[in-house]
Amino acid sequence: MKKRLVTLSLVGFMATALVSCSPVKLEYDANGAAIIVTLNNGKVKGITYKADDLFEDYLTTTKGLDAYKQAIYDVLVRDKYAGNITSDMESEIDSKIDSFIATAKKTASDNGTTYNTELSNALESAGVDDLGQLREVYTLDVEKSAYSDKYYEENMAATAATGNVKLDGDEVKVWSYTQDNMTWDYVKTQNPYHIRHILVKTDDIDGSSLYNKQISKAEAEKMYSVVSRLTSGESFGDIAYDASDDTSSTSYGSLGIVDTSVANSYVSEFRVAMYYYDAFLNSNPSPYTKEQKMAKLGISPTVKSGDVEIPTESTLNQHFTAIKYSDVSNLNKVADITSADRVNLSDKTFRDHNGYEHEIDDTTYPRNVLFNNVFNNRGLSFITSEGASEEELANNVWMEPSAEVKSLLGLADGVKILAVNQGTKENPYWAPILVAYNPTTGWHLILIEKSPLYQRFTSYVDWTSNKTISIGDDKTSETNLMKEMMHYYSQDVPSSSDDVTNANTYVTYLKTTNSTYSSRASDISTKIKAYDANVSDRLFESLIYKTENNNSSTILALDSNGNKVLRDDIKIDEKMLNKITDYIEAKRTNTKYTAQATQLSAWSSYLNLLEFQDDVKDSRQYSLTDIENLYNDDDVLYA
Repeated sequence: MKKRLVTLSLVGFMATALVSCSPVKLEYDANGAAIIVTLNNGKVKGITYKADDLFEDYLTTTKGLDAYKQAIYDVLVRDKYAGNITSDMESEIDSKIDSFIATAKKTASDNGTTYNTELSNALESAGVDDLGQLREVYTLDVEKSAYSDKYYEENMAATAATGNVKLDGDEVKVWSYTQDNMTWDYVKTQNPYHIRHILVKTDDIDGSSLYNKQISKAEAEKMYSVVSRLTSGESFGDIAYDASDDTSSTSYGSLGIVDTSVANSYVSEFRVAMYYYDAFLNSNPSPYTKEQKMAKLGISPTVKSGDVEIPTESTLNQHFTAIKYSDVSNLNKVADITSADRVNLSDKTFRDHNGYEHEIDDTTYPRNVLFNNVFNNRGLSFITSEGASEEELANNVWMEPSAEVKSLLGLADGVKILAVNQGTKENPYWAPILVAYNPTTGWHLILIEKSPLYQRFTSYVDWTSNKTISIGDDKTSETNLMKEMMHYYSQDVPSSSDDVTNANTYVTYLKTTNSTYSSRASDISTKIKAYDANVSDRLFESLIYKTENNNSSTILALDSNGNKVLRDDIKIDEKMLNKITDYIEAKRTNTKYTAQATQLSAWSSYLNLLEFQDDVKDSRQYSLTDIENLYNDDDVLYA
């Protein structure tokens, strides 16, 4: 059916809006402008307010522009579904009406009033005169919901309508990729990471978090236990399930999708551990330069500390530290040593390496001094193989550090870092265990399951056929990374409750039940739908502009100058349209600016904290040498 012309001109729009609200008959001046009100009361004569005036006033306010945009959108949605209301949509509208009537009847019963009275009150509250008008309101609501659902479906899926093909006798899904897709746009702008972690809380005892944090015997022993189990080759997920001190333990340490919005709610140390490693230290091939990675992750090259610019990368490099396995082992060894183990209990004070006198108290317990010297580092740390036994070194849990990591940490030849092989023995894909400490949350061991900056797989397994589908071998290709990410965050759910353990698909990653697959798919869908604060503008544009391939595509068509092209069957007042489109672009710019300002503030606060911690540690923290001489064993901290 040929679409009817939708006209939204200056007077036509205003007259429609006014007449639909009330039975006011508009008058017109000699030039044909609609007159809304004329004031002539003997005090002030000749004041006339015209529709043109209202139009101009509305175009100068954000609320007015939103109202115009919404009115146009509503008209176009009604036009799209004219004569195309499905039976399911009719049923939903009927259900809404029935529920409205039932509520009025219940209110009448509860209040001892008549149904007609409560129905009239409810209709008035809804801004309509009768059930017929209410049906129109509900019809528009259902139509808009149906359109947004259809839009998301068409713009989120990585698969085109090309269906499946036969591969060795089995049905295999055909993937059609486009860079103008909400899933890929979500990945590019929100940088979703799939993260596991193990948390050891260190909140039993108070103390300055910067230089003399105190931990309990149990906490010290647990830190060792977790690392010892990792070095033995036990699964990261199994250890997380058994030992992590947070609710992610039930998901084997999985924190799900940690995108920008989620990461910003995490403590800085956790977020920076991921971003610093991926932007500066990850040596895997990537389509992006270091500068591009920084821009994507919101890392400013410098931040201000007073009047001084602090260079981000070099500051992070200075706080990138190694935790020797022997340090972890020693923490366990001295976990239960207290002041009662001192040689001379009559001593009440001691002098530190700076010559200052201090009282002997709980802060001098070896575990606390060792913790503050080695583990209380608010930057990123790796656990190295130094001090591990031959048996522990023989386990497949260590990776060779990159040349840059080796240089920054000053590692000797042969020293490796604790890691997880996420690939196979024949085709390994190593991910180091990132260590981050925050005194409020505790000691985090972080494993990046999937980064948005690096292609991990060159193929994926289609779980419906168990066939291998190629993605591409060039890991410096953004197109190949796009293919992998859109597959990894596909919303496809297995049709049965059988275990599906494809490591390269987020939905089917865990050995678990079908309901978890559905939950993960729903999580992806929710995040993609919600990531763009201005998604209503996307929906608006999808209705007023042409799309490619004679509107068979969801991609907006552009003219030779790169401008969007208005649909042929729509006429919108040019001034109004220009104001609305300018407003849309201004909102997008402001959203981007606000996000960047938030990131810059977070990095500034964090880097300033690192600098301040250095100063406090230098002047106030006990050294290992200060403490070891107080105890029976001169080598108590250096086993």
